[in-house]
Amino acid sequence: MNSDTRSRSLFTRRNEPCPCESGLRYKHCHGRFNTSATTDKGIEQQLAERGRIKEAEEMLRKRQQGHGRPMITALHNGRRVVVVGKRMVYSPRWRFVTDFLLDNLKNVIGREWGDEASKKTPDHQLFRWLDGFSEAARQAEGGALLPPKGRRVGVNSSCLRSLSHRAQ
Repeated sequence: MNSDTRSRSLFTRRNEPCPCESGLRYKHCHGRFNTSATTDKGIEQQLAERGRIKEAEEMLRKRQQGHGRPMITALHNGRRVVVVGKRMVYSPRWRFVTDFLLDNLKNVIGREWGDEASKKTPDHQLFRWLDGFSEAARQAEGGALLPPKGRRVGVNSSCLRSLSHRAQ
C-alpha cells in the first residue's frame, strides 16, 4: 500500500502509523480504547458492590440452607416447585421451602415407620418436635409456618428444619 492510498482510506488500521504523525502506531496513540481513570474507578466500584451483594446472598443461603448444594426452587403459577434429585415436585400448599421440607420429611422417613413409631414410642423426640411445630403453626396468623416465638418452639422448628435438610 503506498502513501497516497493510505491517506485516502476512510479509516486508519490499528497497526499503521498514526495520522497525527507522532511516530507511534495508531493503536498506541489515538487508537486506544476509551478508558479513563474515572471510568475504571466506576467499574471497579460496581464490581466491588456486585461482589459484596453476591457474598451477602451466599452467606444468607448458607444460613438458611446449610453448606451443601443450593436448593433449586421457584414459585410458578402460585405453586412452590422444588427440584429433588432428578425429579421436580410441587404443591399449592407449600408457601415456603420449609413447608416442602416438612411435607417431604414424611416421604423420606416413610409413613409406615411413622405409624409404627407412634404406636411403639409415642413420646419419640421427632413427634415432640412435630407437635411443638404444629402448635406454633396453629398460633401463627393465616396458618403460615412462620418462625415461631419462644425458645421451646424455636428449638422444635430448628431441629425439624435441620432434620429435613439432612433427609434430602
